[in-house]
Amino acid sequence: MRKIKSTDLYSFNFLSDLSVSPDGRHLVFMQHRANEKKNGYDSFIWLMDTETEKCSQMTFGGLDSAAKWLDSETIYFRRSSGQKPGSSCWYTLSIKGGEAEKLVEINEKVISLDALSDGRFVGILTKHSEGKEEKADDEAMDGRDLYVFDEVYFWFNGQGIRNKLRNSLAMFDKDGKAETLTPQYFNTSAYALSPCRRYVAYTGVEYKDKVSTKSGLFLYDIEKGETKTLYAPGQNSVGAIAFAGGKIFAAINDGEYSGKNSRYFLFDIESGEKEELPFVDAEVGGAAGSDSNLGGGIVKKFYDGKMYMTRAVGSSGSLCAMDMEGAHEDRAVSKKVGSINCFDIISGTVYMIAMRDMSLCEVY
Repeated sequence: MRKIKSTDLYSFNFLSDLSVSPDGRHLVFMQHRANEKKNGYDSFIWLMDTETEKCSQMTFGGLDSAAKWLDSETIYFRRSSGQKPGSSCWYTLSIKGGEAEKLVEINEKVISLDALSDGRFVGILTKHSEGKEEKADDEAMDGRDLYVFDEVYFWFNGQGIRNKLRNSLAMFDKDGKAETLTPQYFNTSAYALSPCRRYVAYTGVEYKDKVSTKSGLFLYDIEKGETKTLYAPGQNSVGAIAFAGGKIFAAINDGEYSGKNSRYFLFDIESGEKEELPFVDAEVGGAAGSDSNLGGGIVKKFYDGKMYMTRAVGSSGSLCAMDMEGAHEDRAVSKKVGSINCFDIISGTVYMIAMRDMSLCEVY
């Protein structure tokens, strides 16, 4: 057996963003592969038949990402070509074949988008908090020694310079026109769309010079166009969130020390009443042995009365199933070092992208 070479990395495949179609008959997931010439990665959409386990590649340009299901026969995804500078474009593609068709083009930098039942969309757009255009002078450049920042934080791994930029929760109409739902200086950390597509829960904090780690939890009612605060900022840090029936599951951490696990709470959608769950030694999205992970995907989902979430167990990862009384059990634990990067569940079957027993990413 020959020794591994640095060039072998170009043949590695990194998988992410797995999700199951509403009818449970197909999976869609992303494949990422290093591209030496462009000093970046190519990303492709793949489809798997859950009955035959046959996989087929759906896109070939290497410029696609964030594939999701519009219905059981159609996916929608972001493509980073063909749009105006500074805009974002989403396309649809039938799993039966054919060419991709433009779904919506938005004249903003949109990093996440979910389709609603009435043809509108909700998602996250990134823009300058004071309405200024991003200039090349604000970007990282080789040979430049001095930058002046007036905010903390001013840099984020994987995103580069973030000074004065905010992630805003927004609604988009069929023509791509945006309506921002959060205040001017508010930075959205995460959001979740309810299964009925009426509510959007989101976390974040408003700041002008120094960001606080003590974020809040909010609920936006799409039908009423109203926002209410479920957990006010300035107390603790709200992390992972998910809808759990008529309630919102939230991980809240007091930040007493690095690595401390969060406590879990349920917030009633109607009354806003908060209920603390028994302590569980598990952090949502925890993983082990996944430094080579690339991309995103589902790391928590409420199904059949339980919250399923990835978590780290020693030097490996597992899928933890926790009921609303705090009782939990680990499932799909690797015998050797490995991790579960993302998963989806339907009709009692869990599908996941994982690095199990010292192997590279595969679909299980």
